Amino acid sequence: LEKQNYKYAKEVKYHGIPTKEYSSAALDLLNYADMHINKKGEYVSFADRLEDIKLRRGENSRAYINCTIIIEGLKQRKFLETTSLQGDLT
Repeated sequence: LEKQNYKYAKEVKYHGIPTKEYSSAALDLLNYADMHINKKGEYVSFADRLEDIKLRRGENSRAYINCTIIIEGLKQRKFLETTSLQGDLT
């Protein structure tokens, strides 16, 4: 995607990976949406999403640990309260 100059290549690359190497409003939005949709495509709370991942993959799995870190980061940054995405996603 980067070679094709896709505008959101970094967001795709870092989706689901907690990192300080790269951040953007679009990456937060992608992670936020992902953390609210379960394996059936239904809207769920952060707590329900984490519980589902824990049951399927285990509490010590990389997926569960990464999702926990991502959700905590979104909460700390108060993503929806402080982010204006107008203009960032055009």
